[in-house]
Amino acid sequence: MASISAGVRNSIIVFLSLRPFSPMTAAVVTHPARPTRAQPAQRHAAYDQGMWLRRGFFGWLFPAAIVLPLWLIVGWAVFNAGGWAFLGVIFVAAPAVLIGELVLAFMIRARPTVRRDRAVSWWDVLGLTVWHGLVIAYGCYIHVAFAAVLIFAILAFLAVFWSSLAQLWAEARGTFARMAPGTGPADIGGPTAPMGRPRMCDEVIVVHEVGSPGDGRTAH
Repeated sequence: MASISAGVRNSIIVFLSLRPFSPMTAAVVTHPARPTRAQPAQRHAAYDQGMWLRRGFFGWLFPAAIVLPLWLIVGWAVFNAGGWAFLGVIFVAAPAVLIGELVLAFMIRARPTVRRDRAVSWWDVLGLTVWHGLVIAYGCYIHVAFAAVLIFAILAFLAVFWSSLAQLWAEARGTFARMAPGTGPADIGGPTAPMGRPRMCDEVIVVHEVGSPGDGRTAH
């Protein structure tokens, strides 16, 4: 009977140690690991993966001021838009695109972060993509959507202009705040010593020893 009871007890212990009765297994099953948030370094690395695109737009700013107006003229010749369209391109559309693109290029490149990284921001990438795409579409001279494309191109230019101006103002304001007096490292006072009672000089007592005649000491 004792051996049977010991065998039953051992069987029960082995059975309870199996899944899913094991406490360690149950803890693993009932408490799944929580998803961890991406570390700041990983997010920064993911943000920099598109640096080539931002730098590409940085190098495209000034060439676009020449290429886009030329496209309007080439598009007029390719799509045979007509004489009135040619006059509009020569005297209105091409000069407007040239001047507008130069203004945007100087405003974007005036920002310290753009000059430092030699890359535009993602807002610049979005705005310039829409603006340049509409200019290219305008140069196709689609008669059905000609007026709509022109209106949307003007609105896109205004949006990019105000976005660039807002970014330039934000960076300039931060630069002026760092240059303002009282905000630099030299203007921050260090720890001051606690004010206390002035230290008095210790009293010095001088003892003159006087010797008697014949003991070998000099009388003072």
